[in-house]
Amino acid sequence: MINNTNKEYLEKITTIIYGIWYARNILVFQEKHLPPQDISSTVFNQLQEYQLHGFEQQIQVPHVKTNGCRNDTSWSPPLRGILKINVDAHLSSDGHWSTGLVLRRSDGSTVRVATRAHKGIADVVTGEAMGLIYVIDWMKKMGERNVFFELDSQTLVRVVKGNDEIRRSWGSVVRRCKLFLKDNPNFDIGWVRRKANQTARDWQNWPNLSPTKSGSMISPIVSNLLSKKIKAM
Repeated sequence: MINNTNKEYLEKITTIIYGIWYARNILVFQEKHLPPQDISSTVFNQLQEYQLHGFEQQIQVPHVKTNGCRNDTSWSPPLRGILKINVDAHLSSDGHWSTGLVLRRSDGSTVRVATRAHKGIADVVTGEAMGLIYVIDWMKKMGERNVFFELDSQTLVRVVKGNDEIRRSWGSVVRRCKLFLKDNPNFDIGWVRRKANQTARDWQNWPNLSPTKSGSMISPIVSNLLSKKIKAM
């Protein structure tokens, strides 16, 4: 049925599904009931912004990339057969850390997306490190074997790949990451500029989850329908 649906209706269907999912998260994690008219107004405003963004992209003058010139703000794909997961942790106004995760294939298509909230973390590197640990556990549960972790925390990536002993509060987390990478040579980690990690940062803010709960993974159906939006960011 979806394959025979035109783009306009498919966007509306996706928007309605997202609105239901978002309202469910607010009800379950914050015990707040959102009136249907408020949900409808919010998500369709987001749809209009998305449509406008897509239109603006279409009218931009195309440019040719050469081998000697790369756009540092663009997402770079992994090698074929390897998945790349972008990870970004952000301190919210209420004092908890939210981590956004976007797992993609080499062609840029989205495999899964997720969010995770961490409570009671004092510093930036610890927040990023806790997000990385969650990603590692998530990949193990999914049974993935070839994944490249990409973060915009240069400090965390440097210490995980280095040989220095970290004695700070996040040292134990770093040791766990190092041990995992040592035992799983098909996994690797790298640093990326913050602008190139924007999709993970944007995604972490979508479901406004309670900091005491685990982040909710979006269903595969909604993930596939939203993949165009995520890739366009």
